[in-house]
Amino acid sequence: MGIADALGKEDRIEIKVTEFTALLKNAVTADLLMNGIINHIPYSHIEVMVKGDSSLLTKYRDTGMDPSEISKMDKDYADTRAELAVVKAEKMNCEKQIEDLKHESQKLASEVSKQTEDYKFKIQQLEEELKDAYDWIKDKDYKGKLDIGKIFALRNAEWSIEEIAKDINAEADDVGKIIRMAEMVEGVK
Repeated sequence: MGIADALGKEDRIEIKVTEFTALLKNAVTADLLMNGIINHIPYSHIEVMVKGDSSLLTKYRDTGMDPSEISKMDKDYADTRAELAVVKAEKMNCEKQIEDLKHESQKLASEVSKQTEDYKFKIQQLEEELKDAYDWIKDKDYKGKLDIGKIFALRNAEWSIEEIAKDINAEADDVGKIIRMAEMVEGVK
């Protein structure tokens, strides 16, 4: 038989006042702790309640806020710090991508510059060849005697170089050279 079986519904028991006070204090403390846990009271507030030392809550004094507002602010602060960490990581990723793009654009600019130089050199060569072709035609004294347009018209009509030379009274080598130079310089085929 336990102690509970020895007591009736309204039995009186003898207990010292100091023991009753300690029993009551422990029951109230247990009840307050349970209510604090159920209502998500911050640990620091429960600690102050149990120890009776309000100096633990100095950071909350003079705020004019109740503990639930402070808890919400603490949670919001933690959430904001987590979001900030994500934003910092994204910023670092963006900065890396920007650096990669800078390097890529510098590489492309270098390639374009090299190609531009190549094209300038090719243009210079073609200009020299064009001048040589013009000088060659002038030296042959064909200026005004040869119809260059007719040569290309006949060539486009798929006449052979020999047929064109015979038609315009010129040497086949000279007609061939005119056509080759024109194809190189002007892209005429």
